[in-house]
Amino acid sequence: YLAITLTGGLLLKTPPPGWQPASMKQPAAATPAADSGDEKTEKPAAAAPPVIRNVHVDDVMKTPQFWLMWTTFLSTATAGMGLMSCAKDVLGSCLSSSPMVAAAGGTAAFAATYVQFLAMGNLGGRFIWASVSDKLGRKNVFALFTCVGAPLYFALPWAVANAVGAETYAPLVLFYGSTIAIISFFGAGYSTVPAYESDLFGSKYIAAIHGRIMIASALSGFLGPMIFTKLHDREELKAINDLAQNVDPNAFLERFGSPIADLQTLIDAKAVNIPRLLELCPVDTIDPTPYLYDPAFQTMGVALGIGALANFAIRPVNEKYYEKE
Repeated sequence: YLAITLTGGLLLKTPPPGWQPASMKQPAAATPAADSGDEKTEKPAAAAPPVIRNVHVDDVMKTPQFWLMWTTFLSTATAGMGLMSCAKDVLGSCLSSSPMVAAAGGTAAFAATYVQFLAMGNLGGRFIWASVSDKLGRKNVFALFTCVGAPLYFALPWAVANAVGAETYAPLVLFYGSTIAIISFFGAGYSTVPAYESDLFGSKYIAAIHGRIMIASALSGFLGPMIFTKLHDREELKAINDLAQNVDPNAFLERFGSPIADLQTLIDAKAVNIPRLLELCPVDTIDPTPYLYDPAFQTMGVALGIGALANFAIRPVNEKYYEKE
């Protein structure tokens, strides 16, 4: 990390005075030259530099555009933070019963590789999508992050349901590819939002404005993991209670030394869990473990949908907020 950082710092150069990207240069306007006989020639005049308008940092939070962008970024960051924080557990829970995972080396080996690919998606998204945004525009790429990310999250429960017991890699590839794409959008949000801020509010106060937008990042680091963990735990508790209803009371008492009426106490003591209850259930009982993260996936899909609406609502900043020249 130190070597990469130092190398990158040494490669950074300050552009020469007056330099502009080709996309910002305007074609020169033609101006009439001095008469030369009966003919008049024209020579190009220097183009006027583009007018850059800036919103003062003290006024930026008064604009609706700031809060709409903040909400959009919060949705993409939360969707990514939640999945990244629980990636190994998500794979182990959702796909541990997939025969194709077993054929690929088992859950532990597959999960380790999966986390590595998520990290590559995070890093790759920061480079690739940031470059794409220069062509498509920042608003359009955030529309892509949210409008594609939401359906991908909603598709994950279907992929999990079809991966359980399936003798094909298709559902596994869908789960794998969808989550890597979602994480690439998460990483891309961090590399793209500063340019989005500059497009809307100007570059003069971008550092301070970006710091305010990053409050959403801090919040997403709390919300994302909490949503995944809380919803998983809720579904796990519900599944344990449902399974307990299918267990013979005498068998339960013999196994755990307490009646079913003491189920919550046994859960709190971690004496009862889904695998131990399944041993006492009828053989045709469905293991609920792969589906425990379904509500979390659906909630993240809704969050990205809210982000999409916020992004679509962003319009150019009202003239009254621009700094007076």
